[in-house]
Amino acid sequence: MTGVVRPPEIPLATLGEKAGIWQRDLENHHLSPEGLLLYDGPTEARQLGAPLPRIRYGGLSDQAAWTGCLLAAEAWRHAATGEEDVLVAARRRASALLLLQRVTGEPGYVARSAFEGPPFDARFQRGAPPFERFSFRGESSRDQYAMVLFGFTTALARASDEELRREVAAAVGPISDHIFSNDLEIREKGRRTTHGNLSGRVLGLFANGVNAGVVLLAAKVAAEATGEERHARRYADLVRDGWPGRVGSGFYRILGIGNFDNDNMTLLCLDGLLSLEKDPEIREAYLAGLERGWGMVRGNANALFAAIVHRHLGARAPGAFEEAVGSLRLFPTEKIRYATDNRDLLPILGRRCLPGTDFRARTKRAVPVHRRPAGSFIWTSDPFRVVEDPGARGTSEFAGVDYLLPYWMLRGSGLRPED
Repeated sequence: MTGVVRPPEIPLATLGEKAGIWQRDLENHHLSPEGLLLYDGPTEARQLGAPLPRIRYGGLSDQAAWTGCLLAAEAWRHAATGEEDVLVAARRRASALLLLQRVTGEPGYVARSAFEGPPFDARFQRGAPPFERFSFRGESSRDQYAMVLFGFTTALARASDEELRREVAAAVGPISDHIFSNDLEIREKGRRTTHGNLSGRVLGLFANGVNAGVVLLAAKVAAEATGEERHARRYADLVRDGWPGRVGSGFYRILGIGNFDNDNMTLLCLDGLLSLEKDPEIREAYLAGLERGWGMVRGNANALFAAIVHRHLGARAPGAFEEAVGSLRLFPTEKIRYATDNRDLLPILGRRCLPGTDFRARTKRAVPVHRRPAGSFIWTSDPFRVVEDPGARGTSEFAGVDYLLPYWMLRGSGLRPED
């Protein structure tokens, strides 16, 4: 360990107080002038209490993804509170996500991130007319599409505001057209991006659940938002070909090791599909996929997973609500990247026989949330990691969208996690 390891603290704030802390932190220095989420930035932003130049926030390769999750959190918060200023924030977030599409000059192609000003390194390029004053980061991936679509779907399903629904329709129609007119690929200037393959099968043989979720959700939300027949036909064709039954394969474990990013993408696509789908038979295929995933992550103290499972499975998933609330109680009130050393927990939680892909030790049972390393979205991190970020010294901090999303999802569903 060459970094700084801080003693873990159990947060003493109530769940509602914690939501207020994370909301103020986000509004004070985690939003760009364009309305996009600055999910990772230097701690000096908190210390100075003032916006920093965009270049101080680095490349931000997942700005589209986490802004999509922020839009979903705001839609749920409005469903819970009915506050007008929350609706205004949701509209702004939807408009910012639409900017990520328009700045590329390719309808339906969503940039990873964008800002006003010239490119500050080779990863960025000038915006297309009439957005030449902007720069954007391309090479977009299915991660961005999964979470952007999740955000738009949640806004469509939870808000009756016509202005917000128009923004959603303007964004998701072109996304569906981009995916289906490019043979289920995300393409930039005619070339498939590195992680832009959305084929429904791996090597033509095995179901690809993540891709199935993204493609189904693109067609379904576009059909619901725009009312245009071509999107509905696309979705109907996918259903006829059995795509809903493929989504659950996005959750998998090989020798006890899975891909938590894939888990998250599959989960959010399923939540979006279940929020829109009314047909009982199709819903059952999605619910079966959700049950499959819950069987793999139950006990991992993943508040987002547990909240979504409780919403859709109810009595079919006993203990999910309690797991969601328990992990929110331990969620920290700040996420600053320090070195993490949890080797003292190995005798308590047990050591797995097989290490992780980086050959570091992993626990048998999940590390408590307040002991896990800070990150942009804690629910995509490995809950069994023991040592993380050994050189970190507390110079980077993250926004709390990963707390706000499951908290407001529970509140907006009519539940009171504080009780």
